[in-house]
Amino acid sequence: MTQTAKNKKLVSLEEMFASAGTPSLVSLPSGIGIRQELDIDKLDPYAEHKFSTYSGKRFEDMVESVRDFGVIQPIIVRKKGKRYEILAGHNRTNAAKAAGLSSVPAVIVDAEDDLAALIVTETNLVQRSFTDMAVSEKAKVLKTHCDNLKRAQKRKAFLKDTEDSGTNLSQTQNREIVGQEYGLTGRDVSRLIRVSYLTPQLQAYVDAKRIPLAAAVDLSYLSEASQEELAEYMAENNIKKVGMKTAAILRDTASQGMLFSVASVFEDEKAAKEQKKEQKENLLWYQKSDVYEQLENSKKELQDFLDADMPQPALLKRQIIVDALTMLYNHIK
Repeated sequence: MTQTAKNKKLVSLEEMFASAGTPSLVSLPSGIGIRQELDIDKLDPYAEHKFSTYSGKRFEDMVESVRDFGVIQPIIVRKKGKRYEILAGHNRTNAAKAAGLSSVPAVIVDAEDDLAALIVTETNLVQRSFTDMAVSEKAKVLKTHCDNLKRAQKRKAFLKDTEDSGTNLSQTQNREIVGQEYGLTGRDVSRLIRVSYLTPQLQAYVDAKRIPLAAAVDLSYLSEASQEELAEYMAENNIKKVGMKTAAILRDTASQGMLFSVASVFEDEKAAKEQKKEQKENLLWYQKSDVYEQLENSKKELQDFLDADMPQPALLKRQIIVDALTMLYNHIK
């Protein structure tokens, strides 16, 4: 028996998730994984990996642990051509590289894209609490679970050979079910999932709290090109935060099919803010001016005149009001 064969061990998918104290809405299918040592040089990160990896002291501590004890928990991979794609264990692999290891223990699974996405999601939930995840990571978890729940329902309907099998729940019902697992409402789930439709840079801005969740929902309806333009504009102009009003304007403008530039929307909003500021300053000046005092003093006299039971033509009264307002306008401007 070869050394490679000796290093191989059959591991069920259930074993890999036996310690997972996290929600799992779609049960993993039965399957066998082959455990063996793999060269680190043959490993590639998961192509759609949306979760942050360790850095700073946390990563340094892991490197030190790997250097002292090796990689204890095997990573999970699937074969892609002559190489392997990491589904679980990105941090362990990075730490092993930094520690100078040439190989790591791995479980090789035969996983299609749907199962691969579920393994990536579930193992990240095992490592960290859902509440500790960044907003974009929560969006990825929820979307994966909703998608898998929907596919599971379709499979059940197909096996029963009927479209009216009682398993075809609406999108709203699916999201309510997923939300219950995380203490969220269906509406919360829907809003968080919208974040997954943002470009990576805008997702990073959401995680950095430069884009509030409500604004992110509106921005997620923009085209990819418009989102990229927004990210570039924020970087070039040092925009610290995109408010909900700006995001709503961008979404509304885009939904009308109008040609627009992100810069023009920001410039229009800036001009509106400056105009509002000028109006406020003018009002403050007016309230402190002699004109304001004079008008306040004469207000009662003017009101008495207009209310007086005198045979004044209505046109004359109207002209007096117009003249008073004109004088006020001329002083304010």
